[in-house]
Amino acid sequence: MSGIPTQASCDPTKPEEAILWALMYVPVVGKNPMVLPRNLGEQISTHLTECGFVHVDQVRALADENGMVHVNNLPKQEKKLVRPYRGQQSAYNPLGRYAPMDEVEPEPVVIQDPAAMTVHEREAQVERLRYLGYKVNDPEPEAPKGYVEYPLDLPPEFNPDEHTVTEVNTYLRDLEDKTEYARVVRAEKRGQARNGILKRHND
Repeated sequence: MSGIPTQASCDPTKPEEAILWALMYVPVVGKNPMVLPRNLGEQISTHLTECGFVHVDQVRALADENGMVHVNNLPKQEKKLVRPYRGQQSAYNPLGRYAPMDEVEPEPVVIQDPAAMTVHEREAQVERLRYLGYKVNDPEPEAPKGYVEYPLDLPPEFNPDEHTVTEVNTYLRDLEDKTEYARVVRAEKRGQARNGILKRHND
């Protein structure tokens, strides 16, 4: 067949011609019609036929005298689309393909969550990525956290637990540092809590 393939000139029983005529002058909105080279059109026609697409004229040709078509007489779908089993689920992922209908599709690759790995496993992954050329920096050291230290929470210079009631009272009586005074009294309350000291001194 030469020239422009038409519906009348294409053999509907041949996969490479069954839909070839419909691929001529494909309308494109706002642009000139798209014209496919003959060999590319034949490949697409074959592909669509193997995917199970049947033109109405093919169905009519299979009808009996009553106009009935038995489903078993229709062309069978020979192949199916198999999505990429790894990588992005995009039409541009070359791992997408067509395969025979009875082919078992591979299980998708599951990427392990680094949070579920042990420290040793994560370190091995990092080293492997570096070996492959990825720049992986070590984690930044944790910045020191500032905090306010409450003066009265510090231990007193004079530990009342190590001294007698008289010694503690004498120390507090002559003490000018109010913070140290409060520390000693608080330490006494939390320690022996002797009345001879706490009755005289209270923070």
